[in-house]
Amino acid sequence: MLQGGTAYLEISANIENGKLASVLGVTHQALGSFAANPISQDQLSWAKLERASDFALRRMKNQSVASLVLARARMGQSLDVADYRRELESVSAEDVQTAFQYCLRANPNLVDRR
Repeated sequence: MLQGGTAYLEISANIENGKLASVLGVTHQALGSFAANPISQDQLSWAKLERASDFALRRMKNQSVASLVLARARMGQSLDVADYRRELESVSAEDVQTAFQYCLRANPNLVDRR
């Protein structure tokens, strides 16, 4: 969730046309499950590790650093690494569940970005 209560969830995948309906069904069930039940501590820890690794890797090339700075600034987020670490550490399983509930209330839809 971003400042001001705006939330978004983006999922990308390469899916064979014939399997699209079943993949969308499974995705819908998974999103509903995330909204209905808090994720486990292990899932949360792995997700935090993935986000922290992505953040670190995006700071290794000038173009990536520029993209990261622009994206965080556009979303009103701090550019300070210490702030990012505190933000990441403060996220709880209940926060994730609440964010999914918020996103699903908005009646999400599929956008084809080919």
